[in-house]
Amino acid sequence: MNSVSPVKFSVCIPVYEGREFLRETLASVRAQTWGGWELVVVEDGSREPVRDLVEAFSREVSQKVTYVAHDKNWGVAYARDTALEHASQEWIALLDADDFWSPDHLASLAATIAREEQLEFIFSSYRRLDGSFGGLGRDVFPKPADLERIRSSVYFLRIKLKPSCFAFSMRLLERTGPWSRDVDRLPWFLSGGCNSSEDRNFILRCVQADARMGWSGELTVNYRKHPAAMTVTSSDGPVYRASYYHLHGSMRGISKRKQRQFIAKLQVEAARNLKQDGRMDAAAWFFFRAWCWQPREFSRLVKAVRVLLWRR
Repeated sequence: MNSVSPVKFSVCIPVYEGREFLRETLASVRAQTWGGWELVVVEDGSREPVRDLVEAFSREVSQKVTYVAHDKNWGVAYARDTALEHASQEWIALLDADDFWSPDHLASLAATIAREEQLEFIFSSYRRLDGSFGGLGRDVFPKPADLERIRSSVYFLRIKLKPSCFAFSMRLLERTGPWSRDVDRLPWFLSGGCNSSEDRNFILRCVQADARMGWSGELTVNYRKHPAAMTVTSSDGPVYRASYYHLHGSMRGISKRKQRQFIAKLQVEAARNLKQDGRMDAAAWFFFRAWCWQPREFSRLVKAVRVLLWRR
C-alpha cells in the first residue's frame, strides 16, 4: 500500500425508517480493520430519527462522523446525493442502512485499488440474507468468464451488484454527474423513481462513462432482502429497470445487436408485468418500445395494438 497517499473512503449511508438495523450496520463500520474512513449518514425524513444512534457511534470512534437530516422524505437517490455533497475523501464506499460489512471490507477494497491504480469502480461479492433476521442465504460471486469482459457483464446483468458492495472514485462521479441524475425522466405512469432502480441508473452511467471496473475477489458484504426494504411492488421493479435502459440507450464498446436484443427483452418483460397488473396503456407503450428496438419483431407492435384494443 502506498504509504505516502493511503486510500481513504467516505462511507455514505442513507437512512429511511432504518432504525431496526442501523446499530448492526454501524457496528460493522466500527469493526473495519482499515482505519482510513469517514462516515456520512443522511436521515431522509424518517418518522423515527436515528440521530441518537449516530451520535453515540461518533463517541466510540476517532474518525469523522457527519449526520445530516432531510426535513422530509426525498427518496434514496437524493439522500445519496446529500451524502456525496458532504463526503471529503477520494473514494466513496456505499452502505445501505440494513446491510453490514465483514471487518475486512474496506481493507480488501483498498488492496484492490493499490494493485490496480487505474480503477475507478470496485466491487466485492455479497451474501444474500433472506428475511429480517433469517439464516444465511445465497453467496453471489461473479463468474471468471464474466470478469474477463467486466464492463459488458455489468451491463447485461451477468455480474450482480448491490450498492453496499461497491465503491467509486470522485473522479468518476465528475463524469457521471449526481447520483440522482435522470431519476425524474421516467414514463408518465411511474412515480418514486428516486427510490427504484436508482442504483442501476447510476451503474449504467458508469458503464457509459467507460469506468475502469474491478472486483476485490472477496465476499465481504451481507445484503438483507426483506419486505421493509422494498420501495415498489415486485411487478414495478422490471418496469423501472427497463425504463432506465431505454433512456440511456446503446453504449459504445458493447455489441449493438446484443444491446438492442437485451433492451427489447427488458421492455417485453415490463410490458407483461404491466399487462398482468391491468395497466394496459402502459403495457402497450412498452410493447411498442420493444418493437422500436427490434423492428423485425413485428409481433410486438401487434401486441401493443391488441393491448390497447383490449383496454377499450
